[in-house]
Amino acid sequence: MEYVQLTLDDWVQMKQKIKMELQGIKQSFVRIGYHLRQIEDQRLYERDGYRTISEFAEMEYGLKATTVSRFMAINRAYSVDGYSETLRPEFAELGRSQLEEMLSLPEEDRMMIRPETSRQDIRDLKRFEREQPQEGSIDELEEVFRSFFLDYPDIRKELKENKEAGTREKIEIVNPGGNRSYRKGMFYLMMYENKIMLKKIGNKPQELSWEQFFEQTETILEEIAEPDERQEETLPEEQTEQDRTPQEEENRTPKEEKIEQKEETEPVKEKNEPQKEREKSPQLQEKPFAPAQEKEPTRTEKHSSERDLEEVNEAQTEKGPELQVEGQMCLPNDYPGTEPEDLLIDRKEYLDTLTAWGTAEYLVRTMHPDLLKDTDKLYQWLLEKVS
Repeated sequence: MEYVQLTLDDWVQMKQKIKMELQGIKQSFVRIGYHLRQIEDQRLYERDGYRTISEFAEMEYGLKATTVSRFMAINRAYSVDGYSETLRPEFAELGRSQLEEMLSLPEEDRMMIRPETSRQDIRDLKRFEREQPQEGSIDELEEVFRSFFLDYPDIRKELKENKEAGTREKIEIVNPGGNRSYRKGMFYLMMYENKIMLKKIGNKPQELSWEQFFEQTETILEEIAEPDERQEETLPEEQTEQDRTPQEEENRTPKEEKIEQKEETEPVKEKNEPQKEREKSPQLQEKPFAPAQEKEPTRTEKHSSERDLEEVNEAQTEKGPELQVEGQMCLPNDYPGTEPEDLLIDRKEYLDTLTAWGTAEYLVRTMHPDLLKDTDKLYQWLLEKVS
């Protein structure tokens, strides 16, 4: 290693240069790390009476020992030849925080990181590297793509509706923010504007073009059947077993069969009974009530006990959705914001849609400080659904 004899003026200028770099000049962290390593290797800090590089950096620049260590580690890992002022070209556009997070990544996995990669995604990738694959985990890329479209039905539906769209339009549908990560089984995917980087546990990262992605997923999209959005109609009161189709007969629940058998064994009321007692609301006829209930409620009557409500809800769950009665409240239509859960998104995806100021405001308002002490809890908090 070559040692350079410095004059007093050279020494003062070197210290001043570090101060200038700390003011935010682009790629300064590599140059700062380089100068700090020179000072440490040549024990130049002893000129000013300091015992260590850490003591020198803290007293001269207010840098903690951990910060000094990071600066020097970044220079070793990312500078040209491992000891210079110049950042290697492949890392030139990355920020300091990204380079710090990447230090513990294997060299081969660093190619997955781009300037738009979030710090959290880098941490997720490191966690993914440390974990052992569970037995039965998805190990085929085709199944990963299938799971992606099942997990994001809105993307799947929009792609089906725009089958003739160009590649750029399809990319906007799948990855509108320009940066999306997805993990499933033994695979970790990072989606960028112009390519997809994928990593399988135990293998080197691979690059996949968007054209290849859409080509490989075209058949998968067609194979996934969309749910029938039409509301299932209830059986008419007079429909008999002979009138039912084989499919309707198969879908009948045991409770419905029990109710039907009970109705068949009940004695027929006399003709002179009041018509009002014999007629029931079509909606209420399908709801079984507790045995101890003597009077069947009409449409305008309210259930008198919690037990009645539980049995009505249980019967409704077994039978599936019923037709809305005129005047009945429908939450999604009457009160926007009560949509089903599958219309919600992960909190991480929501944060990606905010500006820097909006993100800061949201975190201050919603995130408990204790989450910052536990990485796993913070990770789960980011995966929670929000509207």
